[in-house]
Amino acid sequence: IDFTKNSVTLNNLSGKHGDTRLFINGSCSDFGPNLKYGIRVTSDNMPLDNDLYNALKAKQKEFWSAFSPTGPAAIDFQLNRQTQADKEMKLAVELHGANAVYRHFPYQLQNLTGRLLFNRNKVIFSEVTSQVSQRKIILNGEIETRGADQPAMYDFLIKVNNVPLDAKLETALTEKQRNLYQQFCPAGLADGLIKVSSQDSGPPSVTAGLSFKNTSLKFEQFPLPVSDITAKAIFTKYLINVKEFAGRYGSDLISLTGQIHLDQEYRQPLYQLALKLEQTLLNDDLLNLLPGSLKKIVSELKPEGSVNLSADLNKVSLTEPPDYSITLECLRNSVTIPKFPFPLKDITGTLTMKDNRIELKDIAATIADNVPATADNATIKLNGQAILAGDTFSDIILHLSAKDISLDNQLDLVLPPRVKPLYDKLSPSGLFDLNFENIRLSHTDDGQKTIDFDGAVIFNNSRFKTSGISTELNATLRTKGTYKTSEGFSSFQGAFNGGTLKIMGRSFTNLKAGIIFDPDSRHWSTEDLIADCYGGKLKGKFEFNQPAEQLGEYILQTGFDNIDLKQFLADTDSGQGSEQGHTSGKMNGSLNLNARLGDNTSRIGTCKLEISDMQVGKLSPLAKILQVLQLSGPEDYAFDRMYVDSYIKQDELFVQKLDLSGQSLAFFGSGWMDLKTRSVELALTARGKRLATDDPSILQSLTEGLGQAVVRMDVTGDLYDPKVTTKTLPLIEQTLNLFGSKPAK
Repeated sequence: IDFTKNSVTLNNLSGKHGDTRLFINGSCSDFGPNLKYGIRVTSDNMPLDNDLYNALKAKQKEFWSAFSPTGPAAIDFQLNRQTQADKEMKLAVELHGANAVYRHFPYQLQNLTGRLLFNRNKVIFSEVTSQVSQRKIILNGEIETRGADQPAMYDFLIKVNNVPLDAKLETALTEKQRNLYQQFCPAGLADGLIKVSSQDSGPPSVTAGLSFKNTSLKFEQFPLPVSDITAKAIFTKYLINVKEFAGRYGSDLISLTGQIHLDQEYRQPLYQLALKLEQTLLNDDLLNLLPGSLKKIVSELKPEGSVNLSADLNKVSLTEPPDYSITLECLRNSVTIPKFPFPLKDITGTLTMKDNRIELKDIAATIADNVPATADNATIKLNGQAILAGDTFSDIILHLSAKDISLDNQLDLVLPPRVKPLYDKLSPSGLFDLNFENIRLSHTDDGQKTIDFDGAVIFNNSRFKTSGISTELNATLRTKGTYKTSEGFSSFQGAFNGGTLKIMGRSFTNLKAGIIFDPDSRHWSTEDLIADCYGGKLKGKFEFNQPAEQLGEYILQTGFDNIDLKQFLADTDSGQGSEQGHTSGKMNGSLNLNARLGDNTSRIGTCKLEISDMQVGKLSPLAKILQVLQLSGPEDYAFDRMYVDSYIKQDELFVQKLDLSGQSLAFFGSGWMDLKTRSVELALTARGKRLATDDPSILQSLTEGLGQAVVRMDVTGDLYDPKVTTKTLPLIEQTLNLFGSKPAK
């Protein structure tokens, strides 16, 4: 210690306080009112204990109490005064493995290093670091007091690395925070930056931007934990802002973004969250995430496979249920629809479920087990929406398209019971497509369903059999109507506007017809049936009555004119040679049929034909008849007119009148034909005149010198290869059995 007249100097003065050695340096001068001094006390091994606490001023004690530090430290205490108004006291503490706990967040900080600087109204943290194993926490910043009854001002940053989300952290939380923490059961490690700052009034606010790694959470709504989480989130007092969140739910990838709002009581949180699951398996765990009514409906479909799920989950009121929107992206899944006999597989597209509504977008599927394995499976595509009412659908609006649906006997498994007998009698086969812009299914007050529809049925090589007559259809039927499950069709309008109809191998093109249904009489009809037919036209009408519990009865009335006979005969599957071998001419006529559907014993009808300018083809059945007469020239095969008047009863065609007149000879006769076997019995008479030829025919020889004679011809057997026998008769003896050897029925 050096003394002068007006000063004292302390030179490395040292002493002990317990086991602690202190060093004092400094000086005092100008004793009296103008005293000046600068004193410095240091120690490199000062325990942070009550003795040091008691040495502090009141404000410094307040800072000290907020953290309750213990353990070894080095101190540097400085006391300076230059004037009465300029007085300064500060304490710098270098931590050497100390411990501390913040009063408002009792999380034990161990093995602390770094520097604390205390002055009159402030404490400054400089790289205050706690590191235990891989956990590291670094504090920088300051806390400042502002006088009596004024809250302290906080402004510091806390950097955390590898902080475990464990029971120690849970214990440091307030009771309200622990309740929220326990709802998620977190485990893993967190990194991030926490900012503590004060506004002009009120407690300090805490904003934490944290990143999580190797973390798991257990949500109350999720039966399985979410593991392998990497996430970034910003935490404030009443808000958690999730910037990034990715993990695994079971074996599935999950991601999450959004906000969680907390009120002052930390009651049930409010949230706006966007959740995504990738390639998640359709199992009970996933179905449990769906609302109760929707879960029941989806479970009944027995879905299989994986989906991508995205959900917007919103809860904005404590008293109202959460609002949700869930979208499923199908990844070639399969489902089994109740009462639908064919599973749907390879399903793609998206379903969005919001409130009580399900929206379908580009849902495409293949109908399994529908057609033979060698053919492509039938496909359907759906767009639209369904409205839920409890655990069922109250209203469904769809746009449906389908391709290559088979008309086999499996389709009747999905048809209403009242339609099945009619469908079975038609013996359908082949394929058809659907394109319905609008299908609406709704429930009636009596628990039944009503289906309103508007769209098209496209028949592709579709085949039917009506009373033994084979029919093939390639055409589009536009339809609009209403079907009630309790009553059947209550309205129906349909129209063909183009396409081809084949009946027994004959084609009718550019088919046009309007179809109307009368629900009161259960009467189907078309009054404007029109089609092109081998250069000519066909016109007619069709009526079908279907009384309740009966098969129904149809009436067909048609007329046709100007039909090219050669084209008509050539377009057949009878295998009768090339087009050059067919008979030519122009054909007019009519066909009328009446029968109960599927009951050939009830079939009756009429058929009239008139053919002009007929030239008999060399390979036609008529040519075989003429060949028996040994005709010599082409003119013998030419006829001006042929007229046939016949009627149909059951499976037989009875020819009442066959009149054929030509340049060389004429025929007249009658008979019958079995429509199933094409077996014929005809009795014909032939008349002719002498032809100037070198090789007269049998007919010519018979008639030569007699003036006029007749030949009777009996035609029996297969229509395309008949047996023909002849008998010559004088004209006066001509008495023919018009119906041959088989009596008319």
